[in-house]
Amino acid sequence: MVFAWADEGSHLEVDVPVVFKGEDSCPGLQKGGQLKSIRTSLKYLCPAESIPQKIEVDVSNLDIGDKILLKDIQVDLTLKLLSRNDTKPICKIVALEAETSEPLQA
Repeated sequence: MVFAWADEGSHLEVDVPVVFKGEDSCPGLQKGGQLKSIRTSLKYLCPAESIPQKIEVDVSNLDIGDKILLKDIQVDLTLKLLSRNDTKPICKIVALEAETSEPLQA
């Protein structure tokens, strides 16, 4: 997507949606964990002629308790992440709380 008012060679600040892949083979999800999405988009400064449609985040190697940080994301070198803290998580695999099945005692 290129904006008509952006000159070639100029840079724009854009929010790029985050898309997760590898959920079908994620060990943490197969053990009953849940993918908790913390960031749904990331703000980048990028060339007007090469704005990405999405940022893919691979979760196929995550186990329960694992997370992916901003600094772990691999993107084109022309993109500059506009975040002051690259140690913030994008997502994590969390354990579902065990339901109590014990009857209440009076």
